[in-house]
Amino acid sequence: MAPKKRPAAAKASSAKKSKTEEAEPEIHFAVPPAEKGPMATLPESLPKPVTLPLKSTALICIDFQKDFMSEGGFGHALGNDVTKLSEECLPGAQVLLAAAREKKLL
Repeated sequence: MAPKKRPAAAKASSAKKSKTEEAEPEIHFAVPPAEKGPMATLPESLPKPVTLPLKSTALICIDFQKDFMSEGGFGHALGNDVTKLSEECLPGAQVLLAAAREKKLL
């Protein structure tokens, strides 16, 4: 006799998404995008390029703390590789912040 599937596993298998649904996640905005004004396209965004209306888009930089970015912090104590965060996130955030300041967006 074959083992019975758990109820959660049975539901998951019956509600499989098509490859199109998996490849195209829906993007939600907290507020409706501005209808008019300048737009910025981020062609290298993943999973797909994103076009943002600049009048209703904010740049938010989180507080990069030792706990999550450095060896000896909380993230490192959990066994996470924090070098990727410090080597990739910080330089990218610095470039983005400098560009926003240069364009007088802040």
